[in-house]
Amino acid sequence: MPGRGTDKVGRAGEHYVAAELNRRGAYASPFSGNLPGIDIVATDDDMKRMAYIQVKTKRGHGNWHMSLNHGWATITPSECPGNGDCPKTCTPCLEEPILGKPDHFWVFVTLKKDGGQQYYVLPDDKVRHEVRERHTGYLKKHGCQRRGKNHDSLHHSLTDKDLQGWEDKWEILGLGALPVA
Repeated sequence: MPGRGTDKVGRAGEHYVAAELNRRGAYASPFSGNLPGIDIVATDDDMKRMAYIQVKTKRGHGNWHMSLNHGWATITPSECPGNGDCPKTCTPCLEEPILGKPDHFWVFVTLKKDGGQQYYVLPDDKVRHEVRERHTGYLKKHGCQRRGKNHDSLHHSLTDKDLQGWEDKWEILGLGALPVA
């Protein structure tokens, strides 16, 4: 069945993140189903602080895949202020950026060949900003207001370089004594 391997990689990443959070002293539980935008709910010992976590997982090298909707709220072509037939991702059809939620976070996981994992922990607003900046840069670089090949595509990806400086930043979750050597 197509996609089953990808689903397994994603589920493995969610479980690795939950295990890492528990190892670091938080309480964390992944959802068994797909709750939009939330893969894990975590809390501190006193249950005074909650963190809602979206996990993106990849094997080894490559990119993490996501949607442009993580950077903007898009409108449909019929709502377009232009002629009505422009694609969802053209510049005039994009609303203001979606503001990040202070209790929402992203953990990007790399499953290494040696069996280890690498984690990048970012606040929601940083990820949304990165998606928006990268896509805007793409449009400017190509001198257009829409994507080159598939104008309606909402696909977006982030690389290791995009996430530099965020490796193992568990403390931003605000869940107490998380750093572990």
